[in-house]
Amino acid sequence: MAPLMAGLIARINEATTKKFGKTVGFINPLIYASHAQGVFRDITVGNNDITGDLHGMYKAGPGWDACSGLGVPNGAALQNLLAA
Repeated sequence: MAPLMAGLIARINEATTKKFGKTVGFINPLIYASHAQGVFRDITVGNNDITGDLHGMYKAGPGWDACSGLGVPNGAALQNLLAA
């Protein structure tokens, strides 16, 4: 997930630099505040099992969790939020 987010933020930074002459900066507060705004699709089912015994150490659930974080980013929605 980290490489995907890094690439997405790099593209958003490129767009905001062209539009506003600056990058988006430190985005963590915006990301966590945006969770309810449809910027991430929450993953609520599953776990991080890699052994096949269906007993992953962390389980997915509503909101942030150690298994899936905030969920899957919606790139267009994230760009709209950060480029506003």
